[in-house]
Amino acid sequence: MTIADQGHQRPSLVSLEVFDFTGMSIRSGLEPFIHWLLHTPSRLTIRHLTYEYVLWPFSDGRSACTALVGQLPSLTALVATVYPDSTVNTLPLSHLKHLEDLWLQFFQNKEGPSPWDVMAHIVSGARSRLRRLRITIQAETSIDTQNLEKMDPVLEGPSFTDLDRMHFDIRGSDLSSELVVLFGEDVKQKLPKLYARGIVEVS
Repeated sequence: MTIADQGHQRPSLVSLEVFDFTGMSIRSGLEPFIHWLLHTPSRLTIRHLTYEYVLWPFSDGRSACTALVGQLPSLTALVATVYPDSTVNTLPLSHLKHLEDLWLQFFQNKEGPSPWDVMAHIVSGARSRLRRLRITIQAETSIDTQNLEKMDPVLEGPSFTDLDRMHFDIRGSDLSSELVVLFGEDVKQKLPKLYARGIVEVS
């Protein structure tokens, strides 16, 4: 959490990071805090929000952070974990008129819908002029590219005409460098219009 000194004015909350890797603190601490934040002027000054988690057993914990995103009108940078296999798989990006940096990260699941169906759905909700988009994929032994091509028409939209960087960030202790290279080839083939802009990075 970062608080900026406004001189003679009341200090403002400008950056907020929420991390939860066990799920145990959701009902005891996170939800009351978010409820408080949603009802204070502090939410109006937050420009950077990060929320990450590995296991949240209660869907209302995810819903709480999703609701928070839509109530931060000054947000310019958002880092969010999403679960493609969850019913809570959207973000109210349409409420964020000043968002420039968007970083989405997900844990690839062998079951459930294609993660790229979910990514295309989420990103299509953006209404601001994004400058940088990063998608981090946590995978085990393979990288799912089914329906990756659905991202291409989405990234042609008016919210992405100023995009100067599209970064696909591949992570996984058992993934070989060859798989990352192959994913880069899939990006080139399935996202030809995006790739032709010269802003794509795969690592």
